Amino acid sequence: MASAVSATAEGVAKRPLCVDLDGTLVKSDTLVDSLLLLVRAQPMQAARVPLWLRGGKAAFKARVAAQVNLDVAHLPWNREVLQYLRRSGRRGEGSIL
Repeated sequence: MASAVSATAEGVAKRPLCVDLDGTLVKSDTLVDSLLLLVRAQPMQAARVPLWLRGGKAAFKARVAAQVNLDVAHLPWNREVLQYLRRSGRRGEGSIL
């Protein structure tokens, strides 16, 4: 019985811990943040946004991301989630990539 429990615990420890970015790890929507930065920094490129939407959501997001660089130091991180992730990583409950 003990070996089955340790084998299960070992299997759980090897699973990656996946966390949603927008609204969970970051308290905002990074696409909206990127669009606002694009409008502020490159208004002429922002005028092309409606054209970019024709390529689909993934292509749109990629196009916006290629135009701006969000400064991660200024993102509204959810500190409680970050603390949870750090504790889980130290206990071996998940991998932080």
